[in-house]
Amino acid sequence: MGVGTNEFDFLKTDRYDEWTYNFKAFPDGITQFYKVGKEAYDKYPEARYSWADKKPDPSFVGSSNKALLDSGDLKKFENDYILKKAIDDFEFLFADIDMGGAFTKDKLIITDDKRGIFDFGLASKGLFRKQEYYSAELKEDNPFEFPNKLPGIVPWEMVYEDKMKQYWYTSEDTSKKYQLQLRQEGLTEILSKQPDLPVKELNGMLIPVKPIKGLKFGTTTKKAYVMFNKSGGKAKKVELYVGIGGLGNLNSEGMLARAMPLMLVSRYLEMAGIKTRINATRAYTTSNDMIMFTYPVKDYGEELNFNQIALNVADRRWFRWNLWKYTGAILRTEEFGKNSERPRRAKNFNGYGSTVYAQEVEGWQDMPGMLEGGNRYKNWYFNQMERGLLPPIDVSRNLMLFGGLEDPSNNLFTQRQDIIDEFFRVLDVVDFNFNKPEKAAERIRRRMVVEEGKSVKEFKNYVLKTLGQAYSYAAEGMYAASPERQDELDEEYTEVLRGVNSYLSSIKELTIKN
Repeated sequence: MGVGTNEFDFLKTDRYDEWTYNFKAFPDGITQFYKVGKEAYDKYPEARYSWADKKPDPSFVGSSNKALLDSGDLKKFENDYILKKAIDDFEFLFADIDMGGAFTKDKLIITDDKRGIFDFGLASKGLFRKQEYYSAELKEDNPFEFPNKLPGIVPWEMVYEDKMKQYWYTSEDTSKKYQLQLRQEGLTEILSKQPDLPVKELNGMLIPVKPIKGLKFGTTTKKAYVMFNKSGGKAKKVELYVGIGGLGNLNSEGMLARAMPLMLVSRYLEMAGIKTRINATRAYTTSNDMIMFTYPVKDYGEELNFNQIALNVADRRWFRWNLWKYTGAILRTEEFGKNSERPRRAKNFNGYGSTVYAQEVEGWQDMPGMLEGGNRYKNWYFNQMERGLLPPIDVSRNLMLFGGLEDPSNNLFTQRQDIIDEFFRVLDVVDFNFNKPEKAAERIRRRMVVEEGKSVKEFKNYVLKTLGQAYSYAAEGMYAASPERQDELDEEYTEVLRGVNSYLSSIKELTIKN
């Protein structure tokens, strides 16, 4: 098998084997990228793009504030409303469908672990309105009595209650006493924006007449989350690579849609007790060069912070400003390429080009896709790792997974099914790696044929395509898989396919042919 054979040629991703591949990893995260990028940019200011010194165009880069853009001091994703709406939408999705990929629903447990899915039904058993204490007089006298609170708000620990069930605060500076109004937490801020909002008193607490977003609730129920029970043995890990940004026609919502499937995969796997690391991945092409830079935005053991991930992979203010500047500068440095298969400085490179979306690019754009680029990147990383130039990755190359929407548009919710499909594709690859192929095939068939009503032929084609991508490799060109590695993948593919066919035989279906 391996190079020179034809039996497994369909597994090879060599349409662009003559291209040059430029890879760099920043294992310490965005702080490392910033440090290296800033030093390079100070040394090679010619890396700036043509409009970097002009007034920023907010329709393109997301802000007109050049000082903010240059600082990179971004706290909240620019399309925060869409992000929160998407999270809510897909949180409910977990409860609505049989996940089918790696684990089954009968392993769900109730827990206080916040990595799980918040269950309102569980929480509601002990639901209560959180409290805040307000004085209009205090707001008038000293609006900055408590600098970290809204004017007029008194921290609960400074409040005392008299025998008449009235609430008071005594100023330490003036000794003046203020009677306080008990409100539901969040109401004061809401009223500052909507002073005419109808309110009422309920059990001595001021609340809105009608429910409104922004009010705070708590629950006495500690175990208000559901997640999958983790079996014993060595902790399982998966590396996920999420594409950064998009082509010029893509806004932050479209970039978020592109990244959402892998964010959901991480969410689900963490629930199942499988640790994940999410790597922001800038992949683009220029001329006959592919550039791929990566850095982790969520490490193993860290909680999944959707806002932080979205800032790094889908925020135009980051993607089309400092990321472009610093990437172009790094490519110009003498240090870049020293450890490359083709040592060189990419002196004329910019930090921008044709963003790579698709797994495979046939019929899309004449350039390598994430599948071919990812396969070569994995070989490059392991080469660097073996030479002591990069820290070890405690997963197999099969579980270094690149994904995302292949052709995203700017409306996330019209692509809901595409997001779900890509979510399952990645999850199914994990399933085949961690579990018996017969069981994985059974779960996929149940999901596709029984629940979704797809044909057996569609199921077989999907499995064949998914496995073909999962066990594909670059056979020639830069960072090609070694003949030994190719033989290994050929054998793994054959073994998995044998298990799938065994399952199909058991249900008297036609077997899948190579």
